[in-house]
Amino acid sequence: MARPTIRVEIAFTTRPTEAPAWVDVSNDVRSVETNRGRNIELDTIEAGTGTVVLDNRDRRFDPTNSAGPYYGYLVPMRRIRISAVWEGITYPIFTGYVERWPLTYRGFDATVEVPIVDGFKPLNLALLNTSYAQERSGSRVNHVLDDAGWTTGQSWLLGSSVNGVLGSTTIVGPVGDREVLTGSIDMQASTLTNESALTHLQNVAETEDGLLFIGKEGQVVFYDRKRPYLPPYDTAAVTFGDGDGELPFSDVELSNDDAMLYNEVRVTRQGGTAQMAQDTNAQLEYFRRTLTRSGLLFTTDASALGLAYTWLGRYKAPYVRASKLLFEAPLPDELWPALLKRELGDRIAVKFQPPGGGDRIEREVLVQGISHRVTDEDWEIVLRTTPADATAVWLLGTSQLGVTTRPLAG
Repeated sequence: MARPTIRVEIAFTTRPTEAPAWVDVSNDVRSVETNRGRNIELDTIEAGTGTVVLDNRDRRFDPTNSAGPYYGYLVPMRRIRISAVWEGITYPIFTGYVERWPLTYRGFDATVEVPIVDGFKPLNLALLNTSYAQERSGSRVNHVLDDAGWTTGQSWLLGSSVNGVLGSTTIVGPVGDREVLTGSIDMQASTLTNESALTHLQNVAETEDGLLFIGKEGQVVFYDRKRPYLPPYDTAAVTFGDGDGELPFSDVELSNDDAMLYNEVRVTRQGGTAQMAQDTNAQLEYFRRTLTRSGLLFTTDASALGLAYTWLGRYKAPYVRASKLLFEAPLPDELWPALLKRELGDRIAVKFQPPGGGDRIEREVLVQGISHRVTDEDWEIVLRTTPADATAVWLLGTSQLGVTTRPLAG
């Protein structure tokens, strides 16, 4: 079976805030590994990372080689993007920055094992000293990105000789560098003192109970809590399974453990008092297991209590989760586009018949992490997932719908 062609491009001659001038180095690639997202939904999504191993036997990637084609440009924070080309279509996999150029020599062989990182790194380096008024979560994300000077190279950079013609090859303002939804929750007014932009953005995402990550094309993505439950995202984009019309996987991992088992939830907002939701029956079954979050940006304690009840409903009882899907080449031709299109937050279905008979296992899950490992011989893709919990769209006060519970605002 055929497989896609891996493509690696580096913007050697352009600074990270400029429109990139990409150079294709795919012919020198020995292997690629990327990892984006998180293992479980209660983890904070940190910077996506990876490693690109380049053949350096001719010293073209040696920063000390003055005769090399990239001499003077082998410096940290040059932009890099990785994609897969399949049947004439290019699918992005990872966009980020080179961290360093470490040289490795083994006898007559020479390589550069280039560590890469996504846009969360510069956002973490950007320290903010400013104030924000009370506003919806999506507005806060946009304001923080503006104040951090966030751009992926689609903005005009004064004094640059490579920007070309204004309005033709460049665009004034941050266009195409973010995908930010409006949000469902108001963030309280905040004054930041030497706080990293990333830290504040992650706090906004946790308060919203949403998703914040760097997309495959390098853009900041912010999804609010409602997105997974509204059309078209409330329907599985693809079904992986062993039945007719389903796309096969190589391996599936089911989890039924206590990693996401909590029957007491305590949530505290900045300037507020701790709000607690608990299930005493679940505590008798599994001991008291407390999930604590503090310093969130809610404007009222009632909103903090609503999140506590949402999480209690989600985590108070164990559940057999389809937590990981593995795909190993060779793969059927029709499987490659379905895999390469996947992004964090996608809803997918997993269906299969375990050996030994009995009921077929069927789960709808949300993609939480995506990893690629590519060599000349192998291509391995891992999707890490979490249950798509349909009850998460309710702010719970009690179990009496319409009296003390209500749909999310908006």
